[in-house]
Amino acid sequence: MLQALRRHATRPQRTQFAAEEMQQWYKERDLLPDDCETIIGQDGPLEATVQHVLRASGLSEPRVIVSDGQ
Repeated sequence: MLQALRRHATRPQRTQFAAEEMQQWYKERDLLPDDCETIIGQDGPLEATVQHVLRASGLSEPRVIVSDGQ
């Protein structure tokens, strides 16, 4: 929540609602349904986190690029 409040303070819309209102809206681990979100902890090793994101996004699979010779 603290990070969200810091970001809010830098946005042009910061005068539209106060930090106190944001704190009322906040719900711990308010995830989307159907397990479509993954929590990545701050204590995990960077390489493991990167590999997880690549696998989850489908970017870890090698891609074959076919050139038409140009």
